[in-house]
Amino acid sequence: FVSKARSGPVSHSLFVAAGMYTSTGMYMSTGRQRGAPADGTWAITVRNALSGTVLTTCHVLPSDLVVHLKQCVKIVKDVPEITLMTEDSKFLNPVAPPQSLLSACCSGDGHWLVTGSSVGTPKFWDAKSGEVKRVFEGHAGSVCCVDVSSDSKFVASGSYDFLGKVWEVESGNCVRTLVDPKLEGEGLEPRTHLLHLLSIRFSPYDSSVVATTSADCTAKVWNVQSGECLHRLCHAEDPYGPLPVSTVCFAANGQELVTASDSFCTLWSVRTGLEMRTWEAHTSTVTCVAHSVEEALLLTGSKDGTAKIWDLQSGLCRRTLQGHERPVTAVALSPDSKFAVTGGGDGLAKVWNTHTGTCEQTLEGNRLGILMAMFVPC
Repeated sequence: FVSKARSGPVSHSLFVAAGMYTSTGMYMSTGRQRGAPADGTWAITVRNALSGTVLTTCHVLPSDLVVHLKQCVKIVKDVPEITLMTEDSKFLNPVAPPQSLLSACCSGDGHWLVTGSSVGTPKFWDAKSGEVKRVFEGHAGSVCCVDVSSDSKFVASGSYDFLGKVWEVESGNCVRTLVDPKLEGEGLEPRTHLLHLLSIRFSPYDSSVVATTSADCTAKVWNVQSGECLHRLCHAEDPYGPLPVSTVCFAANGQELVTASDSFCTLWSVRTGLEMRTWEAHTSTVTCVAHSVEEALLLTGSKDGTAKIWDLQSGLCRRTLQGHERPVTAVALSPDSKFAVTGGGDGLAKVWNTHTGTCEQTLEGNRLGILMAMFVPC
């Protein structure tokens, strides 16, 4: 739904999208635990993607993984298809429930909406009429992250097929598939990351620059025109890594970007690819980040149920926004930075006064978790 929130003298609409994945999708981790029986079995833990609650844990042989795990999960709760993947990144079963919405974003002017789903085709919509204007064909897996350039001429998408792609809206053609040549030398199919992508973002001032993050514990900065990977960003050692890089956003000036790994955030230089600062932002995994348009403010959301407003110049936390009963899954700042919006796994969207930290409005009506929320001009 769309509901109105006034920001200073300029009125903005608040766009909120809810989807199946954040409410019912499951994350799974596999691996042999320390001290586990040396009989070749794998220890499998299945968790709720939003709450982190463990649904079941079992030990199975790799050959019995698909059948046995499905049986174990059905005993606990009726859940959609679970993604199973071998060590060489081969899928063992379907990626997600048919036609489930996995990602969404809105253009800055509020006219266009881009969605990604398990169907594997990003779609470009007229946000006001609800009409599909373009369908982008080319991914071989579910589309888990999408973005639209600041001029709305290009769409970027990331998929469980390990590829990031950039599309021209007018023609619907794929103008660039982002391929890291360093991975081709390992005998793998061409891919953007070693594992599936988790987020993809355009630079706010240059649609030829794109950042991607992945479950392979890296973030990468790309030149879309040349296809060159400009920087590979990662933490080599604890306590900051190697950990999956859950999300990324560019600063308003396009010269820095912020990545999140587990409970930590890192500020990087886009020009040099060097780390500028890393800090522990939350007590649990950071799920979403957003940068202000005018000030050096960063808004972060986390599985700990809170959102925080950070001053990137000083590195200090200005406000902690508390009010969601489940993980915060979407965040955005108004253009003048006076208001923030958070969306949660509880299906609620909340509008906050960034100066006082008070909740000005709670938007209800979503049965499922929030995928995306942002301010757009009326």
